Amino acid sequence: MARLWDGQAAGRLRFDTYREVGGVQGASGRYAETVWRQCFREADETEAMRLLTDLVRFLPGGEAPIRNALSQEEAGAGRWRIATALAERRLLVLRGGDGEAVTVELAHEALIDAWKRLEERVRQDRKFLAWRAELRHDVERGQLLAGEPLAEAERWVALRGPELTDTERQFIDRSVGRRVAREERARRRVRQKQWFIGALAVLTVLAVVASGLFLWRNAELDGQLRRAASEQLAVRAEQLDDVSVVTSALFSGAAYRTAQEPEARTALIRQYLRLRHVERVVWDNHAPIRDVAMSEDGERINVGMTSGDAVGLTLGTDEVHERGLPTGSRVVTLSPDGRISARASVNGKVSLGIRPESGSNWRTVVLRDGDAVRENARAAVDLRFDGTGRRVLAALPGEGALAWESESGRRVGKALRAPKPGAGPGSGHGLPAQGPGVGRGLVRGRRYLGGGTPRPRAGCGAHT
Repeated sequence: MARLWDGQAAGRLRFDTYREVGGVQGASGRYAETVWRQCFREADETEAMRLLTDLVRFLPGGEAPIRNALSQEEAGAGRWRIATALAERRLLVLRGGDGEAVTVELAHEALIDAWKRLEERVRQDRKFLAWRAELRHDVERGQLLAGEPLAEAERWVALRGPELTDTERQFIDRSVGRRVAREERARRRVRQKQWFIGALAVLTVLAVVASGLFLWRNAELDGQLRRAASEQLAVRAEQLDDVSVVTSALFSGAAYRTAQEPEARTALIRQYLRLRHVERVVWDNHAPIRDVAMSEDGERINVGMTSGDAVGLTLGTDEVHERGLPTGSRVVTLSPDGRISARASVNGKVSLGIRPESGSNWRTVVLRDGDAVRENARAAVDLRFDGTGRRVLAALPGEGALAWESESGRRVGKALRAPKPGAGPGSGHGLPAQGPGVGRGLVRGRRYLGGGTPRPRAGCGAHT
């Protein structure tokens, strides 16, 4: 204004003078530069340039710089002294007081563009000022920095740390502290995970070792149980020798299969030796056999047991028939053709069971009963058919040998009395031996069939 006043002509302000001074903007810039040079020493240039930066700010996301209010606390003693001197020359303006915080700012925002020194400073610090605008926005929101924004803040702290306010530096420090805490927690989790994996590996190894020991111990215990069970089965097989050939053989096989112990091997070999000549078992697991009679064709067998029961067996079909013989038999025999069964009871009764030509009902013919039994109730010691099967003979103590027709049951001839003592071979009440087709023998309560000597320990049953 003073330049325009001095350059007036004829009492009017000249436009040429206005253009010479650069208008309001040019005049303001020259004035600001003049005051700037008058108010600071060369030693204060660094603090003065930092003051210029602090007097300008950007809005978050904004492009145009605006003036910034700088408090005395934020400026510090050196910059505040320079700001006070510039305020006395009206380049800056002081605000506040009376209990309010005192701040200093540019007299007008036009100085940012008009004052070349300040304009260059803003252009140089544009990135820093834009970043600090975002930082102050985060400080106001209280949202700590993380990730790339925090890394950028650390770079600016390394470059321009002294220019940041205490609040800004504390905010960045809290952000760094939170990151460090997170990293420490992450490292702790990694260590815990590693410890967990290590402990899991150790437990796995221990579990594998324990499982191996358990399996080994279990196998050992299983072996002991098998050996004990095998021994018991072998003993049981021997106990069943007098009860059932088949069951005894099965127990021997089970004992050997359970554990190949010496006792089981011995029992199995004993069963093999006993049954190696046996083609099949036709009657087993019953009372001990006392008498066995076989037809000449080898198809039928009468079996008399010590219990007094008598049964008929048809070989090749495994059929069992009562054959018309009541229980309580003392001696049983069979006709050569197998059609007629003879039976002598324990009280001396003698009867026949005749199979009809057709049908399944057997006809019973009583040969000796009633008065004869009451007079002599002693059981027959021998009973058999003749070679044709037409007659049946019985040897009775006290009476001798009696004969009947097998079809009609009629008594034939007189009783054959026993010879006197010392009469030579064949003496006694027995009948003459049967032909060579059938042999009978009693060994340990068992009856064996065959043409040779009875085999020992053939079991409680009839074998072929």
